[in-house]
Amino acid sequence: MSWSSHSIVGSFAPFAGACDGVTCVLVGTGGGSTQRAAAYASTDGGGTWSPATLPSGLQPMTSVARGSSSTCYASTSGSPDNNGGGPTGARLVTSTDGGQSWHVTGTSPNGSDTSIACVSASACWASGLVFTPGQGPITVAFTAGFLASTSDGGASWQRASIPRDIGAVAQVSCPSASTCFALALHKTWSNGSPFVLLSRQG
Repeated sequence: MSWSSHSIVGSFAPFAGACDGVTCVLVGTGGGSTQRAAAYASTDGGGTWSPATLPSGLQPMTSVARGSSSTCYASTSGSPDNNGGGPTGARLVTSTDGGQSWHVTGTSPNGSDTSIACVSASACWASGLVFTPGQGPITVAFTAGFLASTSDGGASWQRASIPRDIGAVAQVSCPSASTCFALALHKTWSNGSPFVLLSRQG
């Protein structure tokens, strides 16, 4: 099995990508001094890329998932608050044309999303960090983490219960509607790796 390389457009800095067959989407920032969202879509397996149409003023897009061949979800980094509490106002953005154009679905209720995994066009899980205004400098391992699900395409979210000693939840993956795994940081680790694997069945 071999790999081939494909160039990515200009100064675009991708943070995440998702593919369904030969249809792919990359999300990130414009790169350089541009700290605004940017996204590109490909319909030939990454051979060529076209810029996506995005809402104006959108912060960098940090994660993306495909719910179907045409439906994609992505989250943004939000904006720093005025009290040193980390990003606030992260947005969930949706595409219904395979990533070619996007619209804001709503504001993330969770703080800062780091990952999204979808099992259908409307059912997804999100992971990330919960920031408290005024908490001061951010220490990722000791910042509370979250896992939340939606069954209505991001219109509403339900926070899941996770162990109290879990910090930031960096990544979530759902190979099926009933099975998910998440990579998280342990707040009280003392030996070995600070990372733990969370799992959900049913």
